[in-house]
Amino acid sequence: MGCVSKTNLSFERFKEIERQDTSVRKGVQLIKKEEYYLVTGYKKNKKADAQIDSFYCAVKDPNPEKYYTYWVHFLKKSKKTSKEYFHGYERGFYTNLGYRDRIVSYRTDNRRHSNTIQIDYYKEICKGNQYPVKTEKFECE
Repeated sequence: MGCVSKTNLSFERFKEIERQDTSVRKGVQLIKKEEYYLVTGYKKNKKADAQIDSFYCAVKDPNPEKYYTYWVHFLKKSKKTSKEYFHGYERGFYTNLGYRDRIVSYRTDNRRHSNTIQIDYYKEICKGNQYPVKTEKFECE
């Protein structure tokens, strides 16, 4: 009998650390938005990664053209990457976060060129690193 890999992830929106910034450049308002989700039960495997991809596609903003840059980050829930730790130690949370628990980030770039809009979608695979180990084009099906 073969070994069956079952992935049961749960996702929790982490609104407490989300950000939205606006600025104006050449008369155009630029909005940058970042959303965060904590992932419980994550183990590094293709099924878990596919489940995160699917969840992202279900929750992402359906109108990305309103943002200059739109991010959705997925963090592995841990002792120091949790809402409980954030509420108990808010000032030190960002210092300790260091993105060591970052699994993957999805980025949508909206660029205007000569009155046309070009939207590009990327997936940054992090696997516990502060910086992505791999960036690739990504589109929801």
